[in-house]
Amino acid sequence: MKTLLFTLEYPPFKGGVANYYGNLAKHWSKIAAAHLGLNERDEASKLTVLNNNNGALLKKWVYPQWIPSFLQLSSVVKKQNIKHIIVGHILPLGTVACWHYKKTGIPYSVVLHGMDFALAMKPGRKQIMAKRILRNATNIICSNKYTAELVYKHLGKEVSGKIFVVHPGINPQVEIDESKLEQIRRQYNTYNKNVIFSCGRLEERKGFQNVIKLMPEISQSILDAHYFIAGDGPLKMEILES
Repeated sequence: MKTLLFTLEYPPFKGGVANYYGNLAKHWSKIAAAHLGLNERDEASKLTVLNNNNGALLKKWVYPQWIPSFLQLSSVVKKQNIKHIIVGHILPLGTVACWHYKKTGIPYSVVLHGMDFALAMKPGRKQIMAKRILRNATNIICSNKYTAELVYKHLGKEVSGKIFVVHPGINPQVEIDESKLEQIRRQYNTYNKNVIFSCGRLEERKGFQNVIKLMPEISQSILDAHYFIAGDGPLKMEILES
């Protein structure tokens, strides 16, 4: 069964979602072999990717902006003989996949990360469309239990049988540079200290500032507590000055 990943964010685009889909594509052949019984070298076990890195899916001068996405999706599905679509963003790409499904019968699954679903559920036209997208989806793949519970809360039993939680993973084969770790320990004197570590894009919704504000209180209950942050983003200077 040939599958297409339909996403706005994909490497070399930077970000957690892009990294998530990059790894999904990288390991898809093994996933297909393990769960679909396909040979890793079989053409059907490969994942085709349609992304917006070259700006082909969304156009600001077109209304709706996702019209080019529909044309691109239809073309790739036909040329590659795609049998299933994995939608990386419920809006606007889920709208495209839903319309395409109504026209062609090609099924699709939607991946939800959290904020994307929360924004889609704000009262109004987007919420109505988002619910329609999820009702017509074959699978609703949530990156965490909390998001899965939100989906059930908003749509109820009609989608409960197709909600699945698949947590983002890590690469256990990554080699750790012990000399680099030792250098960091010496530089920041972290020996025998309790370290809280956050890694991500430095933006307000991630909550780094909340942890910083709570550090005096945390330090009262956890001795020698130190907070380290790795990342980049619009709040970098504000965090450095905290």
